[in-house]
Amino acid sequence: MQYTDITSRALTYLLRSPHLHIDMTEAIYRGLAELLYAQPDGVLLRLRAPWNGRTFLYECSAAIPERSAALLEQLEPNVPLVAHQDYTVTQYQALHPTCVTQRCLQGQWPSFTPPARDLEVEIWPLDLGDLPVVLEHYDLIQDEEELSYLIRAGQLYGACVDDQLAGFAGTHVEGTLGLLTVLPEYRRRGLGLALERYVIRQEVRRGHIPFCQMFDDNDVSLHLQQKVGMELHPQPIWWLLPHT
Repeated sequence: MQYTDITSRALTYLLRSPHLHIDMTEAIYRGLAELLYAQPDGVLLRLRAPWNGRTFLYECSAAIPERSAALLEQLEPNVPLVAHQDYTVTQYQALHPTCVTQRCLQGQWPSFTPPARDLEVEIWPLDLGDLPVVLEHYDLIQDEEELSYLIRAGQLYGACVDDQLAGFAGTHVEGTLGLLTVLPEYRRRGLGLALERYVIRQEVRRGHIPFCQMFDDNDVSLHLQQKVGMELHPQPIWWLLPHT
């Protein structure tokens, strides 16, 4: 990434609460974000899909409600927003009464030392031949173009049992750990834990801070992240999905 005045202003604001803003700072460090606004009272990021250049996500943090309201005026319609303050959520819901609101907690890997690799589980990068299995078993993303991009970019990994794809995990376009899926017939074998550790190792080796986002009522996911050693943060963020 290149440091400019606006980059410095953005990081100065975001690093006042680094745990709350781990998603935004990593988007900047990894060169994924376009800085639309960065001042002492807030930051607004835009992320574009690498495969078609379209805006697919905004990330917003504002120190005061007045700045939050002004930043919301800059958003393109029908694009999801990650909000970091509850008043932003209220304002967005007033503008989009039918939006879907998902409250999440964030976690991050707490050191520069990666977790130990599970030598008993064979894990490798997926190729496009694995795409039909991913499409069949992962229902949060049904965009074939997006999943194809993640595979081509080396951001999806698969666990193998008896030469068969038994599960997969990776990182989303915005950098979040995720897509963790173990096929039903291979569950309760520790594959999810092994995949999570493997992805964390890859992220650390790339110089990234591995981070995750979970629905705050998903006890299974929260337990897994704690078991793998993620440091969970109590301050929530919200995914706001406009109804189209």
